[in-house]
Amino acid sequence: MIRFFSNHPFAAWTTRFLAILTVFVLAQPVVAQPEWWFQPPVRIAQVTPTIVSFTPLSGPVGLSVTINGTSLGAVNSVTFNGTNATITSISSTQIRATVPAGATTGFIRVTTSGGNFDESSLPFVVTAGAPQIVSFSPTSGPVGTSVTITGANFNGATSVTFNGTTSSFVVDNTAQIRATVPSGATSGQITVTTPTGSATSTDTYTVTAAGSPTISSFSPLSGPVGTPVVITGSNFTSASAVNFNGTTAAFTVNSSTQITATVPSGATTGTISVTTSGGTATSAINFTVTSSTPTITSFSPTSGPIGTQVLISGNNFTGATAVKFNGTNAPAFTVNSDIQISVTVPSGATTGKISIDTPTGTATSQTDFTVSATGAPIITSFSPQSGSPASTVTLTGSNFTGTTLVQFNGVSAGFTVNSATQITTTVPNGSTTGLISVTNASGTGTSPGSFVVTNPTPGVTSFTPTSGPTGTLVTITGSNFTNATDVLFNGASATSYSVVNITQITATVPTTATTGPIGVVNANGTGTSATNFTVTASSTTGLRFYPVSPCRIIDTRNTATPILAPGVQRSFVVNSGGPTFNYSSQGGNSAGCGIPADAKAVFFNFVAVGPTSPGDLQAWQFGSPIPTASVLNYAVVTGLNIANGIILPVCNPSTASCTSDLNVQANQGSTQLVVDVVGYMK
Repeated sequence: MIRFFSNHPFAAWTTRFLAILTVFVLAQPVVAQPEWWFQPPVRIAQVTPTIVSFTPLSGPVGLSVTINGTSLGAVNSVTFNGTNATITSISSTQIRATVPAGATTGFIRVTTSGGNFDESSLPFVVTAGAPQIVSFSPTSGPVGTSVTITGANFNGATSVTFNGTTSSFVVDNTAQIRATVPSGATSGQITVTTPTGSATSTDTYTVTAAGSPTISSFSPLSGPVGTPVVITGSNFTSASAVNFNGTTAAFTVNSSTQITATVPSGATTGTISVTTSGGTATSAINFTVTSSTPTITSFSPTSGPIGTQVLISGNNFTGATAVKFNGTNAPAFTVNSDIQISVTVPSGATTGKISIDTPTGTATSQTDFTVSATGAPIITSFSPQSGSPASTVTLTGSNFTGTTLVQFNGVSAGFTVNSATQITTTVPNGSTTGLISVTNASGTGTSPGSFVVTNPTPGVTSFTPTSGPTGTLVTITGSNFTNATDVLFNGASATSYSVVNITQITATVPTTATTGPIGVVNANGTGTSATNFTVTASSTTGLRFYPVSPCRIIDTRNTATPILAPGVQRSFVVNSGGPTFNYSSQGGNSAGCGIPADAKAVFFNFVAVGPTSPGDLQAWQFGSPIPTASVLNYAVVTGLNIANGIILPVCNPSTASCTSDLNVQANQGSTQLVVDVVGYMK
């Protein structure tokens, strides 16, 4: 049996075909069929649709898309990534469908009533469309009214305007926005703008005049500064100010009938007022501002050493003027809020109560804060591992609270205690590679490894003598003296200087020097003494000092008798030979040193070289008695020469017979002697 539906497109054709077939069959002779013969029913095959292409390949919701393919006439469903679409036209080779609301990027599927389907080989990309405004509610209201706008494509909205006046708004979802009628708005259309375009309502929003606010009650009726007060009334939308007896308060508009305000600092007893665009409302009764004496309810931690950060909780802390630990004032405290203060346990604090002073009174804790002892510092690490003077180094460890000293290999440094476990310090001038140490009242801790000082600046630890007139030769002791480029006496460059070794320099006090610190300069910076060199008046009255470049007049290593033997006097020429005297017989400069014959005194630098045993050296003017004091003490130190500067009078050939000018004698230990002159007086 053949079945068909009368509404099928081929129903009429099929009816005619069957009529003809019936006539043909009836005209044939009847032939008996064997019993085994079976005639199967006639079936109409189900067709499967196919999608060949679609256009366009992307677009927003509401776009009409053309789907091309084969066997599309039996399709009764089109979906975009699973969302059903409306079919607007259909044929066996083409379907037109509209991108449905809620559709997302994905494949297009066509399905027949028999369940056969096909999907596109490419996804359709759903793009953001321009926004659309369908409606809004309410349609009128005063400034401050919340308006709900309904439509589509609101995601990413950048502005909402009421007749051109910008409003604050919240995007609830792609189909809804809540906006507040802004101050200054006038009646007109609402516009929503997104990155894909703008939508303007077809209807007008009517801005009405705001009603005058009214205050019916408030609660509580009294309280101290900081008390939250709930104000009840009407027409509070667009409230712009709340005052307590004329003092402006912070507030929140909860609704058109309720405001929450905080009693402001400085408020006094009086009425409460609320101001809106519709006017000002004043309460019928007064709000009474009461005394706000502070109270301490707790603090944490309850114990710790000096420097511990303590958090105090309570009430009425606003305006606090002092925080004390058992009577010791804590200068470092912060009022975080009316109910919380953070404070640092001050130096000198002892175990006892915590108190807080405010203009309205004093609060004292019920329990004691226990001041505990701080252990000796422990340095676990430091960063960076190397650096030049003035660079910053962070120390990590424990027990840093109360630190009094930070040193780099013994040189004191500036520092800041960031916490009990961290210190920030600066590499000091004059420091050398070595351990870092941190000291507090309980002891000293040292770093587990050395800090490497790069590009070190000089460091001056001492000098001798500590005073003298211009022309005095000063021996300076310290560190990093190699490659020194200058020596300063209170800022004045030394007349001359000589780098003896990395830890010692000899320098001559210049004529322009004044009392002040001594500085040693190299390419990396300047190291300055902690104490002053005192420039005194010259002891040789009426004489003037004449500096010369350091010039060697004696070097026993270059003579026939190289050693000064103990108790044996040696005589040397200094000035009597004149400025061009040949000192080579004494191991000195053959071209002279510029010392005139009439010089009254000469500035010498004596150096003991390679002594065989400890001893001292005496030097005096030719023809004068042997002095009891020595000019130089020396010891046996490998690689170290001992130097000292001294001014001595010399023989004047114009007034005396001078066979020599200077006598020298070693005592106790033998040594070689090197003598340079750096100036003279006449």
